[in-house]
Amino acid sequence: MSAGERGVTLIEVLVAAAILLAVTAALLQFAMLTRRLVQVQGDLSDLNQRARVAGALLYRDLVMAGAGPWHGADRGTLTGILPGVRPFRAGAKQPDPELAFADDRLSVLYVSDTRSQTVLVSDMAAPGAPLVINAAAPGCPGGGACGFSAGDRALIVKSTPGAFDVFTVSTADFNVLAPAAPLSDAYPEGSVVAAVTERVYYLDRSQRRLMVYDGAQTDAVVFDNVRDLRFTYFGTAEGSAVQWETLSQGVLTDGPLLGTVPNRFDADLLRVRRVRVFIELDAPDGWVNWGGWRGTRQVSFDVTPRNLGITR
Repeated sequence: MSAGERGVTLIEVLVAAAILLAVTAALLQFAMLTRRLVQVQGDLSDLNQRARVAGALLYRDLVMAGAGPWHGADRGTLTGILPGVRPFRAGAKQPDPELAFADDRLSVLYVSDTRSQTVLVSDMAAPGAPLVINAAAPGCPGGGACGFSAGDRALIVKSTPGAFDVFTVSTADFNVLAPAAPLSDAYPEGSVVAAVTERVYYLDRSQRRLMVYDGAQTDAVVFDNVRDLRFTYFGTAEGSAVQWETLSQGVLTDGPLLGTVPNRFDADLLRVRRVRVFIELDAPDGWVNWGGWRGTRQVSFDVTPRNLGITR
């Protein structure tokens, strides 16, 4: 080594190494934050998409609640006769008891404009007797028993408030429908019979799943990772056409009662005009906690079923 040359001291090497390590650590931290941000954005996008789909499904059925026959002299809403929404699980399988109330489940009932609709042409002999229908009524598609077939869910209703049954068709032969189980009453000639849509949305809390039941046999999972589901009911205050009031559990279960066992219900259910839906969704298992985000998404919206505000 000449007099004008000098080597690198140990201190200089250590300082350079420290600078290199600091820069590398900063770059690694930035890369990790970027990766975590991408994961969080993916989880957030998934939550938003699930929230949109859940909202669309509930809105689709709730906005139709209470729709009645679309054909014949009895066409129009079911308002004033039976409730289009009920705060409990209805249906053929494991229904809640009469006057039940739960804020995490809701049953929706309506007649679709594309389904079979007719009337009885003679009185039923007994609650369990076959239903003799007009197979050529205006709401009947061609090809047999007004389009009904075994396994269909059907509504039978007369004009008296509360007088209705939802039943499963056991057999359908030309102009005769046999119910799978006896009805609550023997219905008279002229009673409306229509294929019906009945859906129950509820929260399976133990499995954290939003479920839908078709009113007959099938319970299906809509979404996993659901933290909470709540329904709130509103109606116009008595004596006011513009002032809203919350219809609490006490209001909706204290009577007076309408209908026939096992289909009795609180008369205040006929006052429901708006339903508020609240859903809280969790991010998928393994979500990344970043930036203080808890990994949940809350969605709340109101639905005013268009048929519930119509006077029959």
